[in-house]
Amino acid sequence: MTDFFGWTRREFMKSGALALAGVGMRSPHAMSAPADALDPSTLTPFVDALPVPRVMKPTGTRAHPEQAGLQIPYYRMAMHEVRQKVHRDLAPTGMWSFEGSFPGTDH
Repeated sequence: MTDFFGWTRREFMKSGALALAGVGMRSPHAMSAPADALDPSTLTPFVDALPVPRVMKPTGTRAHPEQAGLQIPYYRMAMHEVRQKVHRDLAPTGMWSFEGSFPGTDH
């Protein structure tokens, strides 16, 4: 059976497989890290104190989804993108936080 372009299904599958194989074969330079990539061996480990997350307080209570009559704490937290330093020798980086707290909150 041939299609609009005059290819058989087998010819189409062969050409598709060859095209995909070609995509996987890149030059060694394409696989290397960018020039400005961070070398982790240049950072002194364990120099920054670990941040302690603050404890969230529930904003109310709600019904337990499986146990009728039982009320459980309800938390409402806003998620924000923040700039945070994760090492003394690095510039701040973008990440997500809950209520502006990094590494997040504890409840």
